Amino acid sequence: MNLKDKDMAKDMLLMSRQMIQGYSMAEIEAANQPLRQVFQGLHGDVAEIHTRIFNLMESNGWYKIPVAGQNEIESEIINWEQKSLKDPELAEKKLQ
Repeated sequence: MNLKDKDMAKDMLLMSRQMIQGYSMAEIEAANQPLRQVFQGLHGDVAEIHTRIFNLMESNGWYKIPVAGQNEIESEIINWEQKSLKDPELAEKKLQ
Protein backbone atom coordinates (compact mmCIF):
# COMPACT_ATOMS: atom_id res chain seq x y z
CA MET A 1 0.00 0.00 0.00
CA ASN A 2 1.44 3.35 -1.07
CA LEU A 3 0.38 6.23 1.12
CA LYS A 4 0.83 9.78 -0.06
CA ASP A 5 2.54 12.34 2.16
CA LYS A 6 -0.82 14.03 2.76
CA ASP A 7 -2.38 10.77 3.95
CA MET A 8 0.55 9.95 6.23
CA ALA A 9 0.47 13.43 7.73
CA LYS A 10 -3.28 13.17 8.31
CA ASP A 11 -2.85 9.79 10.03
CA MET A 12 -0.05 11.17 12.19
CA LEU A 13 -2.15 14.21 13.12
CA LEU A 14 -5.04 11.98 14.18
CA MET A 15 -2.73 9.63 16.12
CA SER A 16 -1.04 12.52 17.91
CA ARG A 17 -4.46 13.91 18.84
CA GLN A 18 -5.39 10.54 20.36
CA MET A 19 -2.09 10.41 22.24
CA ILE A 20 -2.60 13.93 23.61
CA GLN A 21 -6.04 12.94 24.88
CA GLY A 22 -4.63 9.77 26.47
CA TYR A 23 -1.74 11.55 28.16
CA SER A 24 -4.08 14.28 29.37
CA MET A 25 -6.37 11.71 30.97
CA ALA A 26 -3.42 9.87 32.52
CA GLU A 27 -2.02 13.16 33.80
CA ILE A 28 -5.16 14.12 35.70
CA GLU A 29 -5.65 10.62 37.07
CA ALA A 30 -2.05 9.97 38.13
CA ALA A 31 -1.80 8.88 41.75
CA ASN A 32 1.43 10.73 42.56
CA GLN A 33 3.29 13.86 41.50
CA PRO A 34 6.35 12.21 39.87
CA LEU A 35 4.12 10.12 37.61
CA ARG A 36 1.95 13.15 36.86
CA GLN A 37 5.07 15.07 35.80
CA VAL A 38 6.08 12.25 33.44
CA PHE A 39 2.67 12.40 31.77
CA GLN A 40 2.85 16.22 31.63
CA GLY A 41 6.17 15.98 29.81
CA LEU A 42 4.88 13.38 27.36
CA HIS A 43 1.73 15.43 26.82
CA GLY A 44 3.80 18.52 26.01
CA ASP A 45 6.14 16.63 23.68
CA VAL A 46 3.29 15.12 21.68
CA ALA A 47 1.44 18.46 21.60
CA GLU A 48 4.55 20.03 20.04
CA ILE A 49 4.72 17.27 17.43
CA HIS A 50 1.00 17.72 16.74
CA THR A 51 1.54 21.45 16.19
CA ARG A 52 4.42 20.80 13.79
CA ILE A 53 2.36 18.29 11.78
CA PHE A 54 -0.59 20.69 11.68
CA ASN A 55 1.65 23.54 10.48
CA LEU A 56 3.13 21.29 7.78
CA MET A 57 -0.32 20.27 6.60
CA GLU A 58 -1.63 23.82 6.61
CA SER A 59 1.39 25.19 4.73
CA ASN A 60 0.94 22.51 2.04
CA GLY A 61 -2.78 23.20 1.72
CA TRP A 62 -3.69 19.78 3.16
CA TYR A 63 -5.61 21.22 6.12
CA LYS A 64 -7.89 24.09 5.36
CA ILE A 65 -9.49 25.99 8.21
CA PRO A 66 -12.93 27.30 7.30
CA VAL A 67 -13.51 30.96 8.03
CA ALA A 68 -16.77 31.66 9.81
CA GLY A 69 -18.97 34.28 8.26
CA GLN A 70 -20.59 37.08 10.24
CA ASN A 71 -23.96 35.28 10.22
CA GLU A 72 -22.42 32.12 11.68
CA ILE A 73 -20.67 34.10 14.40
CA GLU A 74 -23.81 36.01 15.36
CA SER A 75 -25.85 32.79 15.34
CA GLU A 76 -23.36 31.14 17.70
CA ILE A 77 -23.43 34.15 20.04
CA ILE A 78 -27.23 34.01 20.18
CA ASN A 79 -27.04 30.25 20.76
CA TRP A 80 -24.73 30.71 23.78
CA GLU A 81 -26.83 33.54 25.16
CA GLN A 82 -29.92 31.33 25.01
CA LYS A 83 -28.06 28.49 26.72
CA SER A 84 -26.95 30.80 29.52
CA LEU A 85 -30.56 31.91 30.06
CA LYS A 86 -31.67 28.28 30.36
CA ASP A 87 -28.75 27.34 32.62
CA PRO A 88 -27.88 30.10 35.13
CA GLU A 89 -24.81 28.17 36.30
CA LEU A 90 -23.36 28.47 32.81
CA ALA A 91 -23.80 32.25 32.93
CA GLU A 92 -22.12 32.40 36.36
CA LYS A 93 -19.12 30.40 35.13
CA LYS A 94 -18.82 32.72 32.16
CA LEU A 95 -18.58 35.76 34.45
CA GLN A 96 -15.90 34.26 36.70
